[in-house]
Amino acid sequence: MDYFGQKYNLLPGDRKKRQLPANDQMIESWEGNLDSEDNLLKKQKDISKIISYRNSNYFVVFYFFTFVIGLILVGRLWQLQIVKGAESLAKVEGNMINVKTIYAPRGVIYDRHQNIIAGNKSRYDLKTIPAMLSSQAIDRYEQYRTLSQFTGIETTKIREIVEKEGLNNWNEVVIVQNLERDQALQIKTMDINGFYIENISSRQYYCDQECVHIIGYTGLVTPELLAESDEYQPIDQVGKSGLEKFYEKELKGDNGASYQIVDASGKIINTLTPLNGSPGDNIVSTIDIDLQKFIYEQLSQTIVHNSDSTGGAVVVSDPNTGEILSLVNYPSYSANQFSQGISQEEYDILLNDEKLPLFNRAISGEYPPGSTFKIVSSTAILAENLANINTTVVDEGSIRITNKYDPSIIYIFWGWNHAGLGPVNVVDALALSSDIYFYIFGGGYEQYEGLGIDRLQRYAEKYMLSKTL
Repeated sequence: MDYFGQKYNLLPGDRKKRQLPANDQMIESWEGNLDSEDNLLKKQKDISKIISYRNSNYFVVFYFFTFVIGLILVGRLWQLQIVKGAESLAKVEGNMINVKTIYAPRGVIYDRHQNIIAGNKSRYDLKTIPAMLSSQAIDRYEQYRTLSQFTGIETTKIREIVEKEGLNNWNEVVIVQNLERDQALQIKTMDINGFYIENISSRQYYCDQECVHIIGYTGLVTPELLAESDEYQPIDQVGKSGLEKFYEKELKGDNGASYQIVDASGKIINTLTPLNGSPGDNIVSTIDIDLQKFIYEQLSQTIVHNSDSTGGAVVVSDPNTGEILSLVNYPSYSANQFSQGISQEEYDILLNDEKLPLFNRAISGEYPPGSTFKIVSSTAILAENLANINTTVVDEGSIRITNKYDPSIIYIFWGWNHAGLGPVNVVDALALSSDIYFYIFGGGYEQYEGLGIDRLQRYAEKYMLSKTL
């Protein structure tokens, strides 16, 4: 056969080819082709049976393993998403980023001469993030026991504090506040996994018991304030009384934060750009700290040596400006004790003290105005021309007032000195605190006209006695 499909026969004795007749060639070609195709079809049929059988077995095995693997994946997905979904989510979020608050220093309170009344000092707190602790109870117990040896707190108490909100809690938990520096260094050296020492700013009062009733003190933020404002963290210190409370917005700083990407074990993978905070504003008060301490010492000695006295208060102001230079109460209490964390037992002692050290006598006590009101009366007498600086009356120790409806009834009003102070003018009446002088010109007596209640009230209002501080 040549390249074109034509068939040839060899001649005997030579290698030449002879082309067959067209009919013979077609017949031979058809017969040859028929025999070849029949054999091929037969072979293909046999092979297809074998292949079909083998393929069906392979597909059965393939589908079986696919079904088993799919079932395992669905079961695992159910466990992760439904059964442990919340736990997994918390871990993933925790593993992604760890946020630590950078607490802003509170503003400083100065006296009028720039002396520090309330400032800040370093404080060492022991903290943890429960979700970063070991899941093995025996491991955690060993950590609690080690911490107990350094802090003096019982192991069970530490466990109660740490695990109060569960081990999935990613918030900071304060175990001990205000550790001694040596204690803090020892714990930090131990490098107990999951626990750390944080150095933060804490309030320090340099005018303590002497100034607490005017400066006030700070304490832990209340749950109510946390719910009302997002500006506070659970362990923030806020003003509880005095200037600390009144100027809370000014003294309070803005907390910052550090952001670290950590793995499941708490290992830091990367540190992100921190959020910078800002310290609180400083304020300058009108108080003179030296005068405050001097008056407190004198007042305390006087009361201690007077068995009939339970307490007292002194207020010193500048008459030209109205500025308060000193406001002292005795007995008193320690602002530092409250700021650093007072125990319930210590607080109960103060609360049940009969001498009321927590009571601010200077601004909360209700007392008769007494002779201090004579300043108002003398101003009104001179301004209304009821008397002048030279007008003199005789203080005989008392005056007698007849009841105008029943002359048989006579009222006797005594002065503080029953023997009398003798002739007095307005200057003498103020200097000697003559009650009789102000009885006469306050209500009127014999030939002298009195101010009366309406004019006394008007001048009292000019002195702003109807206004609160």
